[in-house]
Amino acid sequence: MRGIKEIVEKQKKIHPSMEKDDILKLLYQITHGPSHILNNKHEAYRELFMEWSMSKLSVIDEPLMEEIDPLNVWVRLNIRVASKHLKPEDIFTLLLLSAMEKPQPDRFEEYLKEFHIEKRDDIPHHSMEYKEEKPSYRIVKREELFKMIKFANHG
Repeated sequence: MRGIKEIVEKQKKIHPSMEKDDILKLLYQITHGPSHILNNKHEAYRELFMEWSMSKLSVIDEPLMEEIDPLNVWVRLNIRVASKHLKPEDIFTLLLLSAMEKPQPDRFEEYLKEFHIEKRDDIPHHSMEYKEEKPSYRIVKREELFKMIKFANHG
């Protein structure tokens, strides 16, 4: 099993624009999952549908998911790739199922200490440099994604 430092180093290679805020966001994502974006489910679905619609038109050579969690609970699902295989309501269902996972604030604090990052009260956001890469992903439970892929291939 890879540790958090190896995962962050790999993410820096994939996303060279990563800054401290992006590391903070990554650590938050792998300890809290997607529940924060579901505070307003209608808006969350609308944003996902818009990204999915725009992604349907793109031709890309990217992986379906990025491994981001040393415990293999969470992955970043690439919407540009997923849009070729899954409907937006399927992806949204993945988000809802994933959001049922209980957040791990203690694990988050351990990771913050490991990277010498101070805890903040707000939910972290990506840096402007990272946003320029036009990331298009959702944090989902690896297990739920694999179940959905298996179902989609046999359904």
